[in-house]
Amino acid sequence: MSKKNKDNRLLIVIDLDDTLLTDEKKIPEETAKYLKSLQDDGHLVMLASGRPVRALKAFADQIGLNCPLICYNGAYCYHPYDSNFTTFAFRFPKEIIQDIYNQCEPYINNVMCETDTTIWQKDKDEELEKFFWHDGMNITYGDIRETLDSDPWTMVMCDIDDQNNDKIIEAASKYKGYKVRFWYNCAYSEIYYKSTSKLSCLKKIAKYYKIPKKNVIAIGDAENDVGMIKWAGIGVAMINGSVNARRNANIVTKHDNNHDGVMAALKEIIKDFNKNKK
Repeated sequence: MSKKNKDNRLLIVIDLDDTLLTDEKKIPEETAKYLKSLQDDGHLVMLASGRPVRALKAFADQIGLNCPLICYNGAYCYHPYDSNFTTFAFRFPKEIIQDIYNQCEPYINNVMCETDTTIWQKDKDEELEKFFWHDGMNITYGDIRETLDSDPWTMVMCDIDDQNNDKIIEAASKYKGYKVRFWYNCAYSEIYYKSTSKLSCLKKIAKYYKIPKKNVIAIGDAENDVGMIKWAGIGVAMINGSVNARRNANIVTKHDNNHDGVMAALKEIIKDFNKNKK
């Protein structure tokens, strides 16, 4: 790629669930080929998700991507193939997590915490395991007030219903900077720290590669994507996404996650981008 083209390259960041992945949790074959072709053309294509490292790297490797990965909604960001890229990692003090769980216990069915090697989970949960694969992980079931012996990267809860969301929020906000994110269209929520997000990592990555904001495309569907959708030069929301995501986007896809919505939107954006370069 010539210097001129490098100066005009795009940084494309894509959410996984209900965005790039189908409801069967697969990347459509044609979409995967198209994303790899964009990288081959010199653009930077990367994934950002609430999922753990092991899941993001598996999907990135499936496509053949060579770029940083934003994991745990920004709590962990690293580049699997570039030792010069500075890894960012945020860990929750286990004592705070245990106290939050103690307050939330009446309002949740299950809880899960993990690091890159270990999962602590109250009970088995097949639905949660679709997001947090157990492959290669040490798993401890039981009360995390007794079993959690390390500072985790994430805390995910399965809520009984949405009638007690305010109680869960109150439990987390007892600690400065701690917040709760309720997952779109399902019963899960997660604790997060206000300074860690997909957006905070995206800004660092754009700076690392010297990509101007106007050349950043962010694609997502849910509340944890809104920050990067609003900030990016071109923010794209899935047609199947939340109202807030669609409201804050420059573009809403014409097709959903089950019908190559990401690829179709990117083809239109890239077409306009190349036209404007001429």
